[in-house]
Amino acid sequence: MNKSIFQFFRKFELDKLVLLACILIYFIIGILLVQNYLYVFTTDTISYIHVAQHYINGIFPQAINGYWSPLFSWLLIPFLTIWPGKLGALYSIKILNLIIGCFTFFSLYLLEDKLKFDIRIKTVTFVILIPITLYFAYSNSVPDLLVLTLLLFYINFLLDNRYLHNLQMGVLTGFFGALAFLSKSYAFFFFIVHFMVVNIDYWLKFKENRKIITKNFILGLMIFLAISGIWVALISDKYDKLTIGTAGTYNHDIFGPRSQGDPVYYDGLLKPYDEYATSAWDDPSYIKVKGWSPFSSINNFNFQLAFIVYNTFEIFKIIEKFSILSILIIILALFLIFKSNNKLKNKLTLLTLTVFIYLAGYSLLIVEIRYLWFVDVLLLIMGILCVKILSEDYSIRKSLSMILVFLICWSFVFFPILSLYDVSGDGKDIYVLAQDLKKQGIEGNNMASRTDLGHTLILAYYLDAKYYGLTRLYSGNETSEVLFNNNIKYYFSMQKDRIEIPGYKIIDTGYNNPLVYQPG
Repeated sequence: MNKSIFQFFRKFELDKLVLLACILIYFIIGILLVQNYLYVFTTDTISYIHVAQHYINGIFPQAINGYWSPLFSWLLIPFLTIWPGKLGALYSIKILNLIIGCFTFFSLYLLEDKLKFDIRIKTVTFVILIPITLYFAYSNSVPDLLVLTLLLFYINFLLDNRYLHNLQMGVLTGFFGALAFLSKSYAFFFFIVHFMVVNIDYWLKFKENRKIITKNFILGLMIFLAISGIWVALISDKYDKLTIGTAGTYNHDIFGPRSQGDPVYYDGLLKPYDEYATSAWDDPSYIKVKGWSPFSSINNFNFQLAFIVYNTFEIFKIIEKFSILSILIIILALFLIFKSNNKLKNKLTLLTLTVFIYLAGYSLLIVEIRYLWFVDVLLLIMGILCVKILSEDYSIRKSLSMILVFLICWSFVFFPILSLYDVSGDGKDIYVLAQDLKKQGIEGNNMASRTDLGHTLILAYYLDAKYYGLTRLYSGNETSEVLFNNNIKYYFSMQKDRIEIPGYKIIDTGYNNPLVYQPG
C-alpha cells in the first residue's frame, strides 16, 4: 500500500490535526442532521437497496445487475444486516455515504500534499469541504460520492512523483480505477482514455523515466482489466452479449432522433421482469429501447453532433451553477499551462486534462449535476493551484493570495449550502402518506399509477408493493382492461385526476391523499 497513507499516522503534524478535526466536525454535524435528510432519496436508491438485499438473501443471479454497478450495494450489505427494514435501509445509506465522505477528506488531503499547499490553504479547503461533502452525502442517496472519492485517490497516485520511479504506483492507479468502474460503469471508458493520455504525456516529458512509466502503464492497465474483467464476464454472461454495463447504452438510446424519451414514461405498464423484482426499474436492462447509431445515416450523425454541442453548453451551465468562477478557473488554468514555467505546471496540466476528458465523455449523454461532482472538486483544487502558481510567478503578497483563495473556496460553498437547505425535510410527506395508507389496509400487491412515477415508486417501496409503472392516458374502459390484465390491486391518481374505471371503485383515503382505485 502507498507509503503516504501509512506515514500519515506516524506523526501528527498540524495539518493532519486540522484534517482530523474537520472530519470529526463533519461527521458530528452529519449525524445530527441525518433525520432532516433521511427521506431524501430517488428511485435509483431503491434499486441499489434491492440489489444489496438480493446478495443478503442469496439470490445471486438477480443480484448481478448490468445497469446498477455493484460496489455501492456491496458496501451497503453490512449496514442492511444491522438495520433491516425500509427505514433501516435509508439510515444505512445515509451512514454509508457519511463514512465515504470521511475518505473524501483524506483523499483531498493527499492530493493537496502533492500540490504543496501550505497549512493555511489546507485549513480553508477542509473547512469548506464540510458543507460540500454533506451536500454530496445527503442530497442524493446514490454512489456519486463514492465515485468522486475513488477517482480522487486514483488522481492522487498519478500525480505522485514516485509514479516515475516506483511500480507500486501502477498497481494503485489500476486498483482504484477498477473500484471506480465497479461504482459506475462510466469510469471504465474514463480510465482507459485518461490513463493512456496521462502516460503518453509522462512518456513524452520524462524521457529518462520512460522504462518505469511504460511498466507502470502496463501494470496499471493489467490490474484494472483483471478486476474489471471479472464483473464484465459476469454481466456479459447474464445478458448473453459482451457489455461493460447497460446504463450507458440505455441512456444514449433514449434520446435518439426517433425516441419519445424514457419508455417508463410513455410505454404503458411495465411488468417487473421476474418474481424478485419490485419494478422494471430494478433492472432497466430489460426495458426495450429502440437502439440507434450516429454512424448509420447522415441525419443520425448530424443529430449526434447537434446533441454534443447542446450538451456541452449544458455541462458548462452545470459547473458554473456549482461555482460562478468555474469557467474563469478553466481559462486561467489554460493560460498558466501555456505561459508559466512553474514546477507545478505539470500537475496543473494533468488536472486540466482530467477535467476535459471527464466532461468530453458526458457530452454524449444526458447529464445531471451529480455526475459532475468529481469535476467540481477538481475545479476547486485547480483554482487554488492557479493562485499558488500566480503568486510564485508574479510575487503576489501572501495576504492577497489568501484573499483570492478565500474567494475561490467560498464560491464553491453557496450552492451546496442552499441545496441542503432546499431539500431539508423533503420526502417525509410520502412516508407519512404510506403509513396512513397502511392503516387503511393498502399495502403489498401490485400497484400502478396514472401520473407521478417517481413519487409512486417510492410509495410502493414503503408499501412493500410491486410497481408496474404508469398507464397511458387511456379512456376509463381501456384503463380498466389494462389494469385487470396486469392484476393491479391498487391504481393511484396522485393528482386526484378522477375518471370512471369500469370494475374499479375509488377508496376514500382522506382529503389530502391521492385517489386510489381498487377492483370492486
